[in-house]
Amino acid sequence: MKKIISFCSILFLLAACETEPYIKHDLQFEKIADNCDNVNPGVKMISNIAGERFEFEACLPVGFSKEQLTVTKTGDSAFVNQPDDGTVAYKLMLDVKSYPKYTSITIGGETYHIAPVK
Repeated sequence: MKKIISFCSILFLLAACETEPYIKHDLQFEKIADNCDNVNPGVKMISNIAGERFEFEACLPVGFSKEQLTVTKTGDSAFVNQPDDGTVAYKLMLDVKSYPKYTSITIGGETYHIAPVK
């Protein structure tokens, strides 16, 4: 009986693991100005066990929607693809989850390296 319980436990744990590669993102944003005069080029990263959150400002088109921003992954690099013909300033909060992990992310033409804390 113990062998059956052990086998079922191991099988359950293996089935719960997500082994297929993926990259997922969730975007929240708010308009902060009608022009792009004071857009801050900095990026703030908050990392936790579930993934990373990136907070940044961007100059995006009037009527921007979350479908216009995509995140793709090639190898160990992630790329944030956003429209570059904007006239309105937005604050964006982008949550990114990936398996396997990425070691760099490119946002607005700037590449940031992600390193674990030692």
